[in-house]
Amino acid sequence: MYTNDPNKENDPKNGLKGLFCRHPFTSVELHLNQKAYVCCPSWMKKDIGTFTTDNLMNLWNSESAKEIRESIIDGSYRFCDHNLCPYIQAGTLPNLLQLEKDVQDNILNKNTVLNKPPKSVMFTFDSSCNLSCPSCRSEKISLTADSPKYKILNELSHEITNTLLKDPDAHVRINITGSGDPFASLAFRHYLEKIDGSKYPNLRFDFQTNGLLFTPLMWERMNKIHGNIGEVFVSIDAITPETYAIVRKGGRLEVLLENMKFLVSLRRANKIAHLQANFVVQQKNYKEIPAFAKAFVELGCDSVYFSRITDWGSYPRDSFFAQCIWEETHPEFDNFISVLSDPIMGHHKVVAGNITSYIELASKRKRASMGRVEAVSYFLISFLKRKTFNLLKKIKKFLAIQHPNKK
Repeated sequence: MYTNDPNKENDPKNGLKGLFCRHPFTSVELHLNQKAYVCCPSWMKKDIGTFTTDNLMNLWNSESAKEIRESIIDGSYRFCDHNLCPYIQAGTLPNLLQLEKDVQDNILNKNTVLNKPPKSVMFTFDSSCNLSCPSCRSEKISLTADSPKYKILNELSHEITNTLLKDPDAHVRINITGSGDPFASLAFRHYLEKIDGSKYPNLRFDFQTNGLLFTPLMWERMNKIHGNIGEVFVSIDAITPETYAIVRKGGRLEVLLENMKFLVSLRRANKIAHLQANFVVQQKNYKEIPAFAKAFVELGCDSVYFSRITDWGSYPRDSFFAQCIWEETHPEFDNFISVLSDPIMGHHKVVAGNITSYIELASKRKRASMGRVEAVSYFLISFLKRKTFNLLKKIKKFLAIQHPNKK
């Protein structure tokens, strides 16, 4: 079986049979290098072709795409990074019965060629951003309205949407963006302001944003798609102004917190379907993990998500390793584990992703330091919390399968 032990590799030969990642059957990501992927390229390096020179449906059923689907069906997951994929590490890959009916059918029939277009597409081909976070880039990047590239990217956004929505009633999710900020990008922002969501009742937009430009004014400028907003993922990475200024270079925490209050108000009014606060774990911010989780659980976010920092090439190799506090050889590893022992990390709204195994190690160490009665009580409370959380997840997944685009 797969392992959550951070010191062991997962065995691709026998670890994941009977568990099925839905992404290669439902999703496409379009990246800055003009390559299309059926998963995050940090977790799966293999691409399915070049989307700027080939039709999206051709890529969707390319030889590479078929090979990847085959690897999910046979349980080998041979193209996946088992140690970085948060679904593998957290043990949250679904079994067959937890999948949507069409995905079930494709897997049961061993279909690697799919007749229907992807249900979910990520627009991550514009790097424009109002921040210059050290984990991502060394300077701010933005396109002006007179830039030829701006026009190309804006037209590309509309062209891909038209391909996906030849049937106006199609259930489609468009995620913008993993490469910068959707509201710092003129190409994406003007696209979002122009598209008429009322023509596409089952179209949903999910946003990955740093939140600093997601203001009431920006919301009003997107008034044509107010009925089409799905999930909003806000990358924050800190809970103190000092740390925020380092990891979110160019941003101000007080502005972000005001905007988060606005987003929470939209969530409570059911204007958006799900609000998540994201935290990229690194040496510069790991001590704030519990306080961050508590703050955004209390604020009213649906989930608080943690993931390890990824090497995007913005750090020299030695400098990047200094951020990897989950490595056993890191001088702060034990302190990192101690931080993760905070009870808030067991809250049902906390999604631990690929730091799950380290939270389990922290729990194990904490129990080992307790007396017998205290350890039994701690175990029972943790067990009941996990059971409750798993039940809530199953209910949520069931409802999502029954109503895939319902807010």
